[in-house]
Parts: sequence; C-alpha cells; structure tokens
Amino acid sequence: MQIGVIGILKSLDKYDESKEVSLSGYALMRAKGEILDEYRKLMPHSRNSWKNQKKIELALKELKKSNIEPTYKAIAKKLECSENKVHKIISQLGAIQFFSFEDYQESQIIGGIEKTPYNIVEKRLLVRSLSDGVKRLSKIEQLVLSLYYEEMLGLKDIGKVLGISESRVCQIKNSTIIKLRSNLRRLTE
Repeated sequence: MQIGVIGILKSLDKYDESKEVSLSGYALMRAKGEILDEYRKLMPHSRNSWKNQKKIELALKELKKSNIEPTYKAIAKKLECSENKVHKIISQLGAIQFFSFEDYQESQIIGGIEKTPYNIVEKRLLVRSLSDGVKRLSKIEQLVLSLYYEEMLGLKDIGKVLGISESRVCQIKNSTIIKLRSNLRRLTE
C-alpha cells in the first residue's frame, strides 16, 4: 500500500468536523505528512541536516526572486554566515535534493537529471570553478583543450597544428585534465 493512501486512511479516522476544515484539505495534509515522515525515515540525515536544507532552500528561493545568481557567496550573505559554512552544509547534505513538494511539480527533467534549485546551484558552481581553472592554465594547455574539445581535432592533428608530437599532445591533455579534476575535487571536499 502506498504511503499517501495510508495518510488518507488515517485522516478518515482522525477527522474532526468541529475544526471547520474540509475533509479533502485535511486528508491532503495528512497524506503529505505521511509521505514526508516516510521520506525522512529513509534518509540517513539528522533533523539538523533537514533544518539546514530548509535554510538553503529558502535562501535559494529568495535569491531567485531577486534575480541574484545563487553562488556560495550570495547564499552565505543571505544566511548571514561564511561561505565555508554554506559549502560545508551543502557538502554534508550531498544527495539531498533541494525542493518542496509544491515546487516539485514545477521542476523539469532534462537528460534524466532533475532540474532542482540545488542542482542548478551545483552546476553553476561547477561551471564557474571549471572556468576559473581553465583561465589559470598555460596558453598551450588552453589551446590543446580548445582544439580537442571545441574544434574536435584529433591528437595527431593538434600535434601538426602546434608542431609537436602526438604523444606530447596526449601528455599535455591528460595532465591538464588531471589539474582541472584536482581543482574540482577541492571544490567538492
């Protein structure tokens, strides 16, 4: 039996007409409550984690309403705490999706990944970090990545363009990717 149905059945037993609340409204509230309770039981996170999630969610909504890009800095300013604390909270929550059940219907699924506020922030931070990492690369490293990923040239062709061997191009590409991964790993730690 589904959890929501259990909530509806419980609402039938506990419904009090004297409270002047419609049965359908009360049943919906109880069903949502049962679903949330079951969801919380299945999640390995503490109540404190849920409170932190709610704070982040509210900050994200407020930033969205204000048309402010949700960066760690903007979230930290909204929550009146440090960027490190925001990063730590988001890292600890890890797999928790930032959404309310009301907003869930509005979320979109693109390429099998839900487009939730948390995923949007995570992606923007990842892209920004990657972009910053690329800017810190040497010109030759940037050029190799550009020719390989943007221009879709093979290693042999890149070697001809740059006047170096195919194996040297491969070394540059691989070492550059390792550098970028290292930068991204620091972001997620």
